[in-house]
Amino acid sequence: MKKWKKILLSTAVFATLIIIGFISWLFQLHNQVAESLAKKTFSAPVSFWSSQYLINLDSNYNVEQVSEIFLKRGYRLREKEQSLRPGDFKTLAFDGCPQQISNLAYNEDLECLQFKALSTVDPFFKTISDQVIVFEKNKISQFFYFDQSQVIHSVDFVALEPTLIAKYLGEAPVSQIYTPLGEIPSYCSRAVIAIEDNQFLEHKGFSTRGLLRAIKSNVLGGPRQGGSTITQQLVKNYFLTAERTFKRKFIELFMSLILENVISKDEILETYLNIIYLGQNGSHQIIGFPAASQYYFQKSIQDLEIHECALLAAVLNNPGFFDPFKHPDRALKRRTLVLSKMKDLGFISEDEYKDFQAKTMPVSPQSFLSETAPYYLSAVKQELKEKKITELSGLTIFTGMNLDHQDQAQQAVASHLKQIEQYNKKVKTNLEKGKKLEATFTVVNNNTGCFSAIIGGRNFRLSQFNRAIDGKRQVGSITKPFVYLSALENEDKYNPQTIIEDSPFTHSYQGQKWSPKNYGGKFFGPIPMYFGLKNSLNLATASLGLQIGVDSMISTARRFLVESEIQDVPSTLLGSFELTNQEVVTSYLGFAKLGLLARPTTLRSVVDKQDVVIFENKISWQQVFPAHIIAKLVGMMKHTNISGTAKLIHLNGFQWPSAGKTGTTSDSKDAWYAGFTKNFTGVVWVGYDQPENHSLTGASAAVPIWLNAMKEIHSNLQPKDWTWPEKNKVEKVPTFMPSTDDEGNTIENLNKENLDTIELVM
Repeated sequence: MKKWKKILLSTAVFATLIIIGFISWLFQLHNQVAESLAKKTFSAPVSFWSSQYLINLDSNYNVEQVSEIFLKRGYRLREKEQSLRPGDFKTLAFDGCPQQISNLAYNEDLECLQFKALSTVDPFFKTISDQVIVFEKNKISQFFYFDQSQVIHSVDFVALEPTLIAKYLGEAPVSQIYTPLGEIPSYCSRAVIAIEDNQFLEHKGFSTRGLLRAIKSNVLGGPRQGGSTITQQLVKNYFLTAERTFKRKFIELFMSLILENVISKDEILETYLNIIYLGQNGSHQIIGFPAASQYYFQKSIQDLEIHECALLAAVLNNPGFFDPFKHPDRALKRRTLVLSKMKDLGFISEDEYKDFQAKTMPVSPQSFLSETAPYYLSAVKQELKEKKITELSGLTIFTGMNLDHQDQAQQAVASHLKQIEQYNKKVKTNLEKGKKLEATFTVVNNNTGCFSAIIGGRNFRLSQFNRAIDGKRQVGSITKPFVYLSALENEDKYNPQTIIEDSPFTHSYQGQKWSPKNYGGKFFGPIPMYFGLKNSLNLATASLGLQIGVDSMISTARRFLVESEIQDVPSTLLGSFELTNQEVVTSYLGFAKLGLLARPTTLRSVVDKQDVVIFENKISWQQVFPAHIIAKLVGMMKHTNISGTAKLIHLNGFQWPSAGKTGTTSDSKDAWYAGFTKNFTGVVWVGYDQPENHSLTGASAAVPIWLNAMKEIHSNLQPKDWTWPEKNKVEKVPTFMPSTDDEGNTIENLNKENLDTIELVM
């Protein structure tokens, strides 16, 4: 008897310990659920946004084209008498233009387009109400905006809201737009309840009937069913993993019971609709109904129709299997099932069911960023670290990226490198050995000082090293403008027509001898300075550089924010040192702006979870060099693109006034082109990661990339030239005509246009 008492007592103690442990475990589980919900980590990814869509005075648009831009971005066209809400615009005849625009004289050729940008937390728009574009004879002539006090201001451009580029949860790229339940159409919720959990409003976390039905179906070999409620699915997706184990199911069950007692059914449904996985767009996960609405239908969740909600409810069961773009028949069949269940539950009528069943399926997915866009985002993250912004969770980051420019730059790089690898014998042989040509391309908006595109390599997935920002390569001749600019600063002695010597010489220094050579071994004797620069003549440049001093050239480069190490040796005059693409584009931005310079940035502003601006990048332009002297250099560099080493630009009909400089290192391992217009500055580098001879020049490898991209980037801009400072005058001077050019071509092979005279800024 005593033995049985001991056994019973031991059993009772053991059972008590188990119960205590189980209760303790439940408390821990409860705390875990409560803490996770309090953090709401599902709503705190970091989001990256593009630049505003800018329309400026150089834009070559008429009223119809601008209206088309607005319509494509989802704006609504309103009638003259209707008031405007965010995302609305209207076109007005002259007599309908805002009366506050007092400086508009009566003119029947005038029209106005008035709009309100879509709602955004971008700080740029915080003081702006309506914006107005004035057209004269169907061409853009003026811009105005109303501030919040309805005071009107004349400006140089109007801006539409930025576009979402990407979101990240940790390191995972996602597309997610957290939206309150009240802003999600009720029929989206009903569609999910109908197909996933028609007892959702009745059960307390799990459904016994659903579980038994799933067991029966799976055991008897019927259609596979999970038996999970919406609450259980939320627990699995938000708190747990998707592993199929008894332990995970056991924990899921009790967490579901706890969750139902911690938050309301509405909160469960809201969270579920915002965090459920709904597909893959490239490397980006589509998370939640609002993001899926944008991806599958290119519209906001608020604008979805019942059959579209039904499709999303159909997809969530297995986004890969029911992908409407890849498997439309499966998706249609599943959508029909959802609509059928909605009809059975009384959510829709029989007639509505028949009508929605006949609706067509979406056919074209929203494309995501190209393979190179992550290089831009990596540059953004690097700049954030420099600004001491390291905790990114929940931040909204507004960048300077122009989505079109990024894509156009990427396409130009990919297309030309592929062509080189196909037709260039040296490069083709290297490719067969596993050596793949790389490139960098940075584009800066001269008006904003922001990078509009950054290509740091051909494919971010294969190599995350951002060559444009972190990679240093020998620059060659693209630094020659520093030599000529240093000379031009001595206005009494040098100007674009000053004669310099392009002849062989040997220079002795520090016990060494230096004998530079021209490309191809040709030389021209006495030549004007502009001819030496446009044809990139080493002998002429070196001779001039030694006259002014290497230290003078280095000092000029430093004024243009070149910070890398530069040795005070003669070969520096011909670019024997290394720079990043970022440093080169910074200095050339100063040329394009006639000596006005700021360090280019990827960042515009950063906003926290509470929509508070924690950082705003205010560009500070500094005049680092006299404008009238820079104007002479730019005038000389324009001839590089007309009849010099980059004449391909002019020969291919690039109609926008431009200037630039090619660069090819003496060992043919690095090919460069740095060029600019009044509006944009771009720098291209082509070479191998492990420096190796590729037999390419800046003219053959880098210029075509710049040309192809810049044609697209400038396609809607008028071809406007620089406005030169009052101290400058433009002179037509006789063309210097040697018998051969620097590559040994006879004069007959040169571009014959304007050979009698050329224009120089003096």
